[in-house]
Amino acid sequence: MVCATEHQIGLLGSSFFAGWVISSTYIPNYSDRRGRKNVVFVCSVLGILVSLAIVASRSLLLTCGILFVMGVLTSGSASVGYVYMLEFFTSEWQTTFGTLDSIVGTISAMLVPLYFIYISKEYRWLFGISVIMNLVAVAGFVFFLDESPLYLYSKGEKEKADEIVRKITRFNKNWSF
Repeated sequence: MVCATEHQIGLLGSSFFAGWVISSTYIPNYSDRRGRKNVVFVCSVLGILVSLAIVASRSLLLTCGILFVMGVLTSGSASVGYVYMLEFFTSEWQTTFGTLDSIVGTISAMLVPLYFIYISKEYRWLFGISVIMNLVAVAGFVFFLDESPLYLYSKGEKEKADEIVRKITRFNKNWSF
């Protein structure tokens, strides 16, 4: 993509955000019906494959298509994931952790252009970082995280939700903020 025109580079970003915007009309709603954990888990697993595909892509059109799919998956992993994360915190901690999440996202968004300006135009290793982050997320889903208690309460699964709340309470007693 080093020889791509400014318009072609703009098309890459537009493809990603088109996927995110279009999928934002149905993926969050789907997570309300089917559960947040499942949606975030599937989007994270598929995000690994898409990140690997974009590294291998040598075609502008294919890269645009992959970025569109990546945008769709980001609606599930980032947007639904944000809500999923906050549902594990009490209301007094939601603002703190929501703000921390936004700060990390903002700093990341600021560092990427600085990398391209001052260090290199090579983008592939950034997707390697994405693969690593998604692998960590998937491991977390498999080994540590349950479905959102709030979602379970909304579906009438009170006993299962109560057990998860007790598990969270036991975990939180080991940490002091």
